[in-house]
Amino acid sequence: MRNRRGLGIVREVWEAREKLARELDLSPGRVLPDSAIVDMALGQPRTMAELFEIPAVKGRNARRHTTLWLRAVSRGRQLPDSALPEQNLPGEGPPPAHRWAERDPEAAARLSSARTVVAALADEHVLPSENLVQPDLVRRLSWSPPAAPDPEAIRAALLALGARPWQADLVSVPLAKSWLRLETKGEL
Repeated sequence: MRNRRGLGIVREVWEAREKLARELDLSPGRVLPDSAIVDMALGQPRTMAELFEIPAVKGRNARRHTTLWLRAVSRGRQLPDSALPEQNLPGEGPPPAHRWAERDPEAAARLSSARTVVAALADEHVLPSENLVQPDLVRRLSWSPPAAPDPEAIRAALLALGARPWQADLVSVPLAKSWLRLETKGEL
């Protein structure tokens, strides 16, 4: 987004999508694709007809909640300038994963191990990895792990980052074992 108004609309639609996804227990991208959020911010639709012109809103889940999306766009348009997000906020998360090996090799090892664990669990439970646990949560946890990376601490950290309880329950024990193996091998 090249302007703060567009960012305000993105934030309003994003938050509406996140809330709905939690209620429906679906991945946010299945409720409404990111591309639809960007297109809404760029086009700022005011009517259902304008909203339906956005290709990514043609999916079944997105169409079911068109009133919600229009209300969110409207809220974003009506935000006072003082409430609009800044365009260049400093990053609050970890650096890009491709730079971890040079910045923090231990974090890079944790991330690689965590991705392997999540992929194996996702295969075992026949669901996409990103539904088992969001990739951003895996990155954040790997970059800033709990002081004692035992299952309870990992579970608590995942919950604090926004994972659902069932996700944290499935991932915490295998992840703790994996990180303990790395530590035992001297890779951490």
